Amino acid sequence: MNKQVDAVLYAWGAEMAAGKLVASIPSQLGPLIDNKGVMNFGEGHGRCLSKVPMYLETSRRCDDVDMLLLQMFDDVDAGGLGSGRAASLWRLARVRYVVAAGCSLEEQFALVGVSRATYQIWLNALHDYLELHLAAHILAA
Repeated sequence: MNKQVDAVLYAWGAEMAAGKLVASIPSQLGPLIDNKGVMNFGEGHGRCLSKVPMYLETSRRCDDVDMLLLQMFDDVDAGGLGSGRAASLWRLARVRYVVAAGCSLEEQFALVGVSRATYQIWLNALHDYLELHLAAHILAA
C-alpha cells in the first residue's frame, strides 16, 4: 500500500463526502442573446425554483482524482483495467475513502462484500494503478 496515494485518496474522499452543493440559476441574458434580442418566456406556465440545477463543487485535485478513477474503465489496450476490474476498484475507493472512511476494516470488508485477502489485493491494485497517474499531484502536495 502506498501511503502517499492513500493520503491523496483520503483527501479526495473527505471532499466528496463534504458535498458542497452549488446552484446554477440560469441568466435571462443567455436566451436573449440566443433569440437575437427577442425574449421568449416559454410555454406560459411558471418554473419551479426547486428544479434549479445543482452540482457538486470540488477542487481541481478532486476533479483530477475523479477523472483518473473513471479512466480505469477504459479498454485494456488503452491502458485501463477494463470495466469488470475497474468497477470493483471504483467501488472499493468509494467505500474506503468516501462512504465508510471512519469505519473499521472489518466493516469495510462487509460493505464491499469481500474477504480480508481480496480487500488487500484490490487496495494494492488500486494504489498501483493510481500511483503512476498521481505522481504529479503527489509532488505538488
